[in-house]
Amino acid sequence: MKSKEMSTSTANLEASISEAVGGQDVTSRADLDGSSVDGRTPRFYVEPNRPEEMAEILHICDSAGAAVIPRGSGSRLALGNLPAAYDVSISTARLGDVLEYEPGDMTVSVQAGIKLAGLQRVLAGENQFLALDPPFGDRATIGGILAANSSGPLRAGYGTARDQLIGIRVAHPDGVVTKAGGMVVKNVTGYDLNKLYMGSLGTLGVIVEANFKLYPLPAVEKSVLAVFGEAEAAARAVDRLVDSVLMPNSVELLDSNALSRVTEGGAPAGGRALLVKFGGGIEAVDRQVSDLQTICADAAGVDALGGLEQDSLWQSVRELQAGSADRGETLCKISVLSSQVPDVFERARMASESAGLTVALWARAVSGICYASIEGEESDASAIRSVVTSLRAGLGSASATVVESCPPFVKEDFDVWGDSVDPVALDIMKSIKTKFDPGGTLSPGRFVGGI
Repeated sequence: MKSKEMSTSTANLEASISEAVGGQDVTSRADLDGSSVDGRTPRFYVEPNRPEEMAEILHICDSAGAAVIPRGSGSRLALGNLPAAYDVSISTARLGDVLEYEPGDMTVSVQAGIKLAGLQRVLAGENQFLALDPPFGDRATIGGILAANSSGPLRAGYGTARDQLIGIRVAHPDGVVTKAGGMVVKNVTGYDLNKLYMGSLGTLGVIVEANFKLYPLPAVEKSVLAVFGEAEAAARAVDRLVDSVLMPNSVELLDSNALSRVTEGGAPAGGRALLVKFGGGIEAVDRQVSDLQTICADAAGVDALGGLEQDSLWQSVRELQAGSADRGETLCKISVLSSQVPDVFERARMASESAGLTVALWARAVSGICYASIEGEESDASAIRSVVTSLRAGLGSASATVVESCPPFVKEDFDVWGDSVDPVALDIMKSIKTKFDPGGTLSPGRFVGGI
């Protein structure tokens, strides 16, 4: 992999990039500052107008030895290690169109820069939706969601973005735009490269277009909020829910600190709250709500929610991750077996208390995806890292703890992806990176193992 010392003069690189996008200014101070990653600001910022321009600019940067970090809305730029180099911020802001929408086939093709919220409004006109609800949903772009593999509470019922994606187009540093999949749900020809780009953080190419399968909007949605005085009672309710025939589309477990962030009151100290949503026909939903209330009979309080009250609460839950990032807290995503969720909560609480820090905890309870948001100042950097290290060491090889966002001072000499990646898997990832980006142009150093 070549050095990122630029082999072309700054003036020549600026002129080449600007020419590729029809004379667009690529040195706007506001755009540069807005593209800062962990305190590092690029030299140039550019918004290609077409996928082919995106590929051309990547090739220009690759030839010049200039490091590129792709971006959508910029909502997830905190994800990843400190960049090894950063010269050019390349944005999908001008790639925001719906390319093809077939309501009868329940598929849609869009450019990567379109915002999820805007796309959902278009689909709602045909009583359909894309079953994704990641954090930063009001400004997250489709390309950013895929690159960061973002998901929200709906993953309990619909899966993640990789389960909705059926086709993709990607711009590469060699100047080529490639595609995989198509507009047909049962497209199984060739390698399934769609999933390769999921969560790759812009290290293999820049996603420029994506095709998805869609779902009909539920006729009605209702939720149940059950607040338990004891963690064990909440865990038993989750177990009974999993063993039942109920079919929720969202299941969240929150500790008292997380609940206090999304409601006016919190759970009792040491308690938990279970928030579950059902969607479908009104009779089926009402029956499931009633059955879940019975399952949660041990709760201190059980409320059925609907309408604006329900929507507001779920919006707050989805944005817990965004709120943690905005406050400069250290947000960990811990992936475990669903049966280990109570253990994660207890370990995170004990490790944080031992370090003298406050933590808020919530989880996609049936998916085993847990979040720990750790409060701390720069003087607490070592204590914060010790909590993360403790979590990684105590949950077993089947778990994974990633620091999704944190202040730069936490990242110093610290791999946010973890330092115990299977060496065979890491070698495979490095080999793929070398094939797709031999010059190390894209997001250098930000991915697993410094890729």
